[in-house]
Amino acid sequence: METYRYSKLNKDEIRLVDLHPGSVSDRIKISISHIPLPPSTHNTTRPVSLNELEKTLPPKWSIFETTDRQILFYFEDANDNWKSSWEHPDPTVDLCPYQIPIREPKLFHYEALSYTWGEGHGSETAYLVSPSSPHDTQLRIGSNLALALRHLRFEDRPRALWVDAICINQEDLSEREQQVQRMSTIFREADRVVVWLGPESTDSHLAMQRLDFIGRQVVNTMDNWNISSPETVAPDWCYFRYAIPYSTAEWTAINAFIHRDWFSRVWVVQEIQLATDAVLQCGFAQMSWSHFRRAVILLWGKQDPCPCLSRHRLSFIERLANVVQADTPIYHRFHLTAGRGCADPRDRIYGALGLFPDDFQLKVSPQYSLPVGDVYLAFVRAHVEHVQRLELLKNCQLHGRTTDAPSWVPDFSSKFPTLKGAEWQFVSGYAACDVRFEGSTLSVLGVHSATVRTVTPPIPNYRSESDPSTFLDSVMAIQELIRANFVSTMGDCVVPDNAARAMTGNYLADRFPENNVLTLEQWKEHLRSPTVFGDSITSENEGDLPFQEEFALGFLLGRVYLSADEGYVALGPPGTEPGDQIVSLLGCDSPMVLRRVPHGGFLVVGECLMPELSDSRDFLGPLPSPWRVQYFIGPSDRYGVYRYSNAETGDLYDQDPRTVGASDWQLETVNRTGDDPVTFRTFRNTVSGDTVKSDPCLTPEALRKRGVLLEWFVLV
Repeated sequence: METYRYSKLNKDEIRLVDLHPGSVSDRIKISISHIPLPPSTHNTTRPVSLNELEKTLPPKWSIFETTDRQILFYFEDANDNWKSSWEHPDPTVDLCPYQIPIREPKLFHYEALSYTWGEGHGSETAYLVSPSSPHDTQLRIGSNLALALRHLRFEDRPRALWVDAICINQEDLSEREQQVQRMSTIFREADRVVVWLGPESTDSHLAMQRLDFIGRQVVNTMDNWNISSPETVAPDWCYFRYAIPYSTAEWTAINAFIHRDWFSRVWVVQEIQLATDAVLQCGFAQMSWSHFRRAVILLWGKQDPCPCLSRHRLSFIERLANVVQADTPIYHRFHLTAGRGCADPRDRIYGALGLFPDDFQLKVSPQYSLPVGDVYLAFVRAHVEHVQRLELLKNCQLHGRTTDAPSWVPDFSSKFPTLKGAEWQFVSGYAACDVRFEGSTLSVLGVHSATVRTVTPPIPNYRSESDPSTFLDSVMAIQELIRANFVSTMGDCVVPDNAARAMTGNYLADRFPENNVLTLEQWKEHLRSPTVFGDSITSENEGDLPFQEEFALGFLLGRVYLSADEGYVALGPPGTEPGDQIVSLLGCDSPMVLRRVPHGGFLVVGECLMPELSDSRDFLGPLPSPWRVQYFIGPSDRYGVYRYSNAETGDLYDQDPRTVGASDWQLETVNRTGDDPVTFRTFRNTVSGDTVKSDPCLTPEALRKRGVLLEWFVLV
């Protein structure tokens, strides 16, 4: 039998698979057709904003938008009496003007299949039936896809599907590049996305039942609240301190379920994020993606870990479950794929393309013929030029690199695990970067901060596939670090403030006053107590760790503890050596470790977590007493803003006390967009009315006037 030959697609066309009816054991029969699928023009903006709807509410009522884009009404009084409802408390209010517009009728209906290719697991034959030909043809498909099609087909009617391995001619590089650019349209326009997780196992049905039940009890809101659903029969389950009373067998089943391969692939992130409706299918059993998402987000936010459930894995799945919104920065959209696999390393970039805002998508064109390093370099350059920040520089790691790209380009394909991001350091404030691209070099403007003096061995990273160490190996290494650096000959454990802050990423109450986290003194006492970081091991499973310990563990794994001149200490990247330089760069939130090379220039060793350099200290000097920087989530910015707190009075200010009256620019509150950098504020000139999205007091010209000695660092 002849092999199927693809015919060329016209502009705006895609292929669809008609899956012919049959039973599980029947051979797979399909037909392939071409349909026009122009770019979507559907408007998802509400005609009247929910802020206007909120004005119609009686006292003690509030309004939320759920992650399913539904409108939820919530009542709570001073006595903690509460109620959630899908109905407006005033039945005379018409909700129609506030609803998302209904889609125009479609010419074609199809479902998009999201699955794993399962490379190296063999193949089967699909038989193609064409109404214009008396002879069938055949096409080889992967065994996992064949298994999915056998479970997805109906017994009495055909089913229209979009399946990448069949609907894209994988041998035609040009078509592949063109269709990859259309993935966002393909998945967004599908009637439904069907996620194939694989065949049933002994406990998969139990896991789906229990997760589905959790998901029915709660709704997640766009501003990150978990609220009991109006239909709940377990109203206490939404509280983060409430332990859900499942058995060990039930938690074990859920843990096995979230470890299925589909959750660990790059492509599935955009496929599920773009879906307007989605269902998970395991064998013949199904559950709503919406219920699964609600359950995962709720479980991840629980104060105490669920028995037998890996908090690290739950965090990994929660990133996938969180909804990409219009204001989600490109950096965060891209990092939803971190730690996930793909067959072609170029798909580390192209597999996330559909997640990006439209303007940035246009700057990233799939080119599978390019070397991997060139693909990564082009992406990093496009991102730097788009957001005017060095956000991706923080992902560089000299140790474990496998590409021939310059050291300032992260090796997104490296199997060496990406370190947990050292966020919220605010090293260059709201400054834009000042850069020069010259061939394979990147020149960046900043200041020399310190020189590395001593370095410990890295903490073993038991979470890495390339590291054979165990959880206990990592714990024992942390204990040895504490004993060697902070325990006196008398046996007293004294952890300096800067070291304690570094060991938990400065995620403490004086930095995050709205978060339920420890104070600095509580954390230092915690380090002295007989816990996982103390004198004895009380656990052999990370799932038993309290939140703050698990959070700190994530920062320590794979990192070194280093000391530098001026008494500075930090957590640094693996491979750091004495003599390496620590620098603060304009437009980069974290200090970076650089290494001078003999032929000139610097290699990027990696990101550094050094609390002493936070809050623009190298550019504006230390904050005068009693000021400190705090981090808040605001109504106009879900990704946070830094504010200046007077520790004596408790007053909060947006203006940096070090730059008051220094320019004709004032802060202006605007809503964030997806094209904005992670760390930014908008400033308006009081004379000209011009606006910029970086601090005018932190431009090179302004800093030189303050006497700051800026240097160019040539990264190679």
